Amino acid sequence: MPEQHLRPEFTKQLAARLLAGESINLIGAHGQGRRRTLQDLRSILPAKLSVHQLDLQRDSVNLGEWLTQFINITSPTLLILHNFHCLSEPDIFKQLNHLNSNKYLSCLYVSEEVLTELSLDAENLQLPALEAGKL
Repeated sequence: MPEQHLRPEFTKQLAARLLAGESINLIGAHGQGRRRTLQDLRSILPAKLSVHQLDLQRDSVNLGEWLTQFINITSPTLLILHNFHCLSEPDIFKQLNHLNSNKYLSCLYVSEEVLTELSLDAENLQLPALEAGKL
């Protein structure tokens, strides 16, 4: 029996928006299935889409240097930055906003909260509540 997605319609709509080139700040409280939503999303994205994911709470990289590899991409690419609320480098926001201007690149920022103090060229999208017993 195939595994069920937590939010199948929401996940399909999210995938469609990202494939259309949008950048989104997906917001959901801790324990609401943000990580599982990413798994579900990745399972429905086309194989031809290049997906690069970092967990800013777990992965130890120089984010600024890591992002430079995406400046001149010419094929459809999705960047996923999980636990984006952990980011504390304002200069990275400028770099991300610059990357957002590339028509081949979409960014999905996954946060526990809306980041109001810094300007990010991405739509804030609230993760829908789960039905009881779904997680």
